Amino acid sequence: MKSANMGHIGGICNIGNCYASGNGVEKDYNKAFEYLKKSADMGDMASMQNVAFCYRNGIGAQRDIQSANHWFRKYRNLLINSKINKSLDIDPGLKNVLDNDKYKLSWIDYCDFKDIKEIGKGGFATVYYALWDDRTNNTYLPVALKEIRGSSDNTKDFVNELKNYCDIGYENPSFLECIGVSKNNDYIIVMRYAREGSLSQNLDKYQR
Repeated sequence: MKSANMGHIGGICNIGNCYASGNGVEKDYNKAFEYLKKSADMGDMASMQNVAFCYRNGIGAQRDIQSANHWFRKYRNLLINSKINKSLDIDPGLKNVLDNDKYKLSWIDYCDFKDIKEIGKGGFATVYYALWDDRTNNTYLPVALKEIRGSSDNTKDFVNELKNYCDIGYENPSFLECIGVSKNNDYIIVMRYAREGSLSQNLDKYQR
């Protein structure tokens, strides 16, 4: 309690977690939320995610989807920047696209994809089906992965292609929705998976 009273961000977060779990104190979700919110306001990433979860599910606070989305976005943006800073080979142009609120893209670690299966191949790209372990929303999301061959050596062309996909999807919601970027040997555009017919039709409309 002393570190929390002194305004120490880690101590405040720990007290919130103790109230949430009943560890050493009587379980109290209202007090848990109070401390976690204070810690989130001070910039603690884990607390931001927990506050978003509380708002979304009405735990310790009135259910508020708008506030939940606000805190999830703050958490996501910090997480993206953290991952980008650890990945020294990420091109500055790509970082600018990821930081652009218009596109709302995530940097997704390749190891977060499961059950990867090749479903298509073109002149410059291979398309895969996969399940993305989306830990932020605690779900497995079906996605299409478009890996652009040679993009690790030509990031500028990849960034242009990514922006084109995002702009088309922004103007035409029926087009494939880009949700993020990843990298294996080459850069990958991550799209929300559509049924096979829609996927192939939309890829055919815009194929490198």
